[in-house]
Amino acid sequence: MKRNRGYILILILWIIVISNIIFLSMYNSILLENKISLNYMNKKENNQIFLSGLNYAIAILKSDDNNFDSLNEKWAKKKRLNYSEYSYDVSISDLSKININYTNVNILKNLKFWKKESSKKLKDNRFLKNSYEISMLFPKNFNFFTIYGEFNINFDSLESLKLLLKKLKLNEMDIKYAITLISKNRSNSNIKDLKELRKILKPLHLSDSFYEKFEKFITFSGNFNINTISKENFELLFKSNALLPLSSYKNKIWDFKLNNSIEKIKDFDNKFIVPIKYINLLESVFSVRTKYYLVKINYNNNIATAVLRKKKIKDKEYEISILNYYQEK
Repeated sequence: MKRNRGYILILILWIIVISNIIFLSMYNSILLENKISLNYMNKKENNQIFLSGLNYAIAILKSDDNNFDSLNEKWAKKKRLNYSEYSYDVSISDLSKININYTNVNILKNLKFWKKESSKKLKDNRFLKNSYEISMLFPKNFNFFTIYGEFNINFDSLESLKLLLKKLKLNEMDIKYAITLISKNRSNSNIKDLKELRKILKPLHLSDSFYEKFEKFITFSGNFNINTISKENFELLFKSNALLPLSSYKNKIWDFKLNNSIEKIKDFDNKFIVPIKYINLLESVFSVRTKYYLVKINYNNNIATAVLRKKKIKDKEYEISILNYYQEK
């Protein structure tokens, strides 16, 4: 009888143990399902907020009808918005930074954080494709650079132009000849447009299809908006030999731009800041328009996207292209 009671007691204990295991398993399963459901809701909520903020930014950038861009405009002001019961911030900034792929290394050497090994790192890793690749090379200073923007045929590094032409499948002999011709012409005056560039490169007998591809990668005017450029970038650009003739006017240019929204680069001549003979040189580096912007939506974390704004030729409206987006840490 006592033995039977022992068996019954053991059986009861096993039933309790098994019941607890089943209960804990069900409980953990419920917790996991709730967590998955909550994560899904949070992700969906974040996506909706991101899209809402992005649509606001696109609308603001499209509605800008000035012929110049400055930090006094609506797009440059942070905006607090609401989506359902949630509040979040949207900020838009100019992406006119130093292009890590195209800027002459001799200019970059003037950066305080630039080291000897930085030049070798960059030489071994051109062209960088995104912010992550920049952060791998310059983890503490990657926000200083950008990979957005076209190659400035009148200002940027000829070494980078070699790589660009190589990327476009031009042979070594033609690349060398093209660099010589472009270098010779841009040392005398600005190359104004593709038509003039084709005339310069005429001895190479390049095809129309080459120029169609090449045109997508280049610009003939300044990539840096004089109204939005930072002091650090401004000072760095004036380390270039190309801007040497303007060095004595540097402080006047900066002071004037601080106190005014520049509507056109020729304003510097009209206000007797820079002699007219240097206006073309100034235009080869600076502009009064911004093409690339960074849109940040801050809710639980910062989600940022780079966008390109350009005008449609036919209807004169802005077209916004989303280039990429990423979550900031």
